[in-house]
Amino acid sequence: MAIGDYNRTTYVAGGSPPIDATNLNKTETKVKEIDTQLKYIVIDSSVLTYTSGTLTEVLEKVGGVNYQRSTLTYTSGNLTGINIKRYSTDGSTIIEQWNETLTYTSGALTSVGKVWV
Repeated sequence: MAIGDYNRTTYVAGGSPPIDATNLNKTETKVKEIDTQLKYIVIDSSVLTYTSGTLTEVLEKVGGVNYQRSTLTYTSGNLTGINIKRYSTDGSTIIEQWNETLTYTSGALTSVGKVWV
């Protein structure tokens, strides 16, 4: 199921539909799906650090678990590299990572290359 596809069941006291395993499991399935999606949406804090031409942003979910680390590299004032790491719910296992390289000619951005790691 996708977010937004839930069809509400309206219960009537003493009437149909029954509160049974089928209807309760439908609700439980949707709650679990939403809970899983929220683990990747709710961000508790964003921490930025800058050292010698490199800006790093760490996004943390509720509870201090890493969600994403973005490292941006600057050369002569231009953004020249981006590294993105996304973590699983344990906060340490990388589930996807990629690098982007930005190229400039005479100060103008001429290309962006993306490589999945």
